[in-house]
Amino acid sequence: MKKVIILIMLVCMILAGCSSKGEKQVIENGMDDVLTANKLIETLVKEEFKKAYTEFGYDSKMEKAVNESVYKQIWDGLIDQQGEFVEIIGHKEVTSGEYNIVSIHTKFEKGIINLNVVFDKNHLIAGFNFTPYTEESEEDNEELKGNLEEVKVTIVSGKYEMEGRITLPNKEGVFPAVLLVPGSGPSDMNETLYENKPFRDIAWGLAEKGIASLRFDKRTKTYGLEMSNLEITVKEEYLEDVESAFKILSNHKNIDSKKIYILGHSQGGNLIPRIAEITDDAAGFIMAAANASSLEDLMIKQYNYIFSLDGKLDDEEKNQLVALEESVEKIKNLDKDSEYTANDLLGAPKSYWIDLKENNAYHLADKVTKPLLLLQGGKDYQVTMDEFELWKEAFEGKKNVQFKVYDNLNHLWMESLGQQPSPEEYKTKQKVSEEVIEDIVHFVLSR
Repeated sequence: MKKVIILIMLVCMILAGCSSKGEKQVIENGMDDVLTANKLIETLVKEEFKKAYTEFGYDSKMEKAVNESVYKQIWDGLIDQQGEFVEIIGHKEVTSGEYNIVSIHTKFEKGIINLNVVFDKNHLIAGFNFTPYTEESEEDNEELKGNLEEVKVTIVSGKYEMEGRITLPNKEGVFPAVLLVPGSGPSDMNETLYENKPFRDIAWGLAEKGIASLRFDKRTKTYGLEMSNLEITVKEEYLEDVESAFKILSNHKNIDSKKIYILGHSQGGNLIPRIAEITDDAAGFIMAAANASSLEDLMIKQYNYIFSLDGKLDDEEKNQLVALEESVEKIKNLDKDSEYTANDLLGAPKSYWIDLKENNAYHLADKVTKPLLLLQGGKDYQVTMDEFELWKEAFEGKKNVQFKVYDNLNHLWMESLGQQPSPEEYKTKQKVSEEVIEDIVHFVLSR
């Protein structure tokens, strides 16, 4: 059986593309995207993978990206992660630029996820992916009342607009603030993973202690399909939007502009040295579960660890490791003349990997001269203690840097639930450790 893999994700996990071949027809003349999306999911439920590829209309890129075996692999992986399919419980339809995205809310034994079918202006399928199904519970909303205030804001970077939230203590005053920068992949403002929402937990916990915060949807979530078709770098994925969000906080009437801190999680933490270069007025920084090694090397470590959990390596896993190592080798040898596509390079374009190589954040550690706090979970299998030790070496002798390890916390700053940390524990709904929130509060308020 395939193992569930929660990895450091790359820029955009969307199968993008798109013009249909002669025999493929768009259902209902392509005019009802919701109907087409439902029929596609029903076809996958019946495990009619050849039909899913041959009887629906795709644009030219998707025709190259998917086939019968790809659909089988996707569906088998979903069943392994989520259990057997139960039913379709609803849908949501949204427009993003020239694309229409139909999210089919699909219930499995272990939970509900969105199966997202992306359509172009000709009603051809231009993408297919899956994301967590998120809906605030009455219990969650009740928790908000009386303790804090949330204000919607829009992060604007050129033509791009991303939704955000400023969370404020529920009292009059001017407050210090923390800007929350998420990890890799198309993350929402809460860093939602199954029912867990670590950034929301932190934002609410800080507000109860008198500290404001801002969190926002990443551009690769809001404009995922468009981003997947561009030669982007970290500048477009992170830096431009972080700079815009920082300005919003700086200009807010209830925020002390001299006491704005920036917390980066995972890859967001890795990029703190680059973020420090564009936020001169920040009061300090927090690197939480930040990788020091390159993304591609980290992915190999994660695959090897997860495949080792049951003590054996089957043929399918061996093949996945070989394919991964081949992609990593291509990434290691990239230059401006390389002719690889994103599909050859673990889902991110050539420009992205070259940017990371030329601006290695680990080697830019000296750029962080303001107060800096590094947080690490001892049971984090995604960004391990080895990464933390590398940062300690990079910052050795720096008086502006503090370090803290939480022996039994995982990558989400939540309790690890077994002898060996594994992806399965992310499926259990938890809250971010109060100790982590208290340490962030102390770091912000002690200066």
